[in-house]
Amino acid sequence: MAKELTTGKEASIAVKPSYGLTDEEVERMLIESFDFAEDDLARRNLAIERVEAARILTATKHAFVSDAVLLDRAGRRWSSRGRRASDARARGRDGR
Repeated sequence: MAKELTTGKEASIAVKPSYGLTDEEVERMLIESFDFAEDDLARRNLAIERVEAARILTATKHAFVSDAVLLDRAGRRWSSRGRRASDARARGRDGR
């Protein structure tokens, strides 16, 4: 709303696009966003956890390589098997 200060006349204008989404389409989209919010959040959290797991896995692999001299023979065998298993899990090949 605008008001002309010297005369006191007021005017207003409503701007409505002549293209785009209808009110019904916007309402449907809002309802769907609420319906799928829980699933969307679960997918987002899973993606975040996968990134974090990959980060931890990379750091662990680096530690095994850089500190290999600190491991005894049994530890080296275990770390080799563990790395192969963790690589498979990280790629989603463990059936989960």
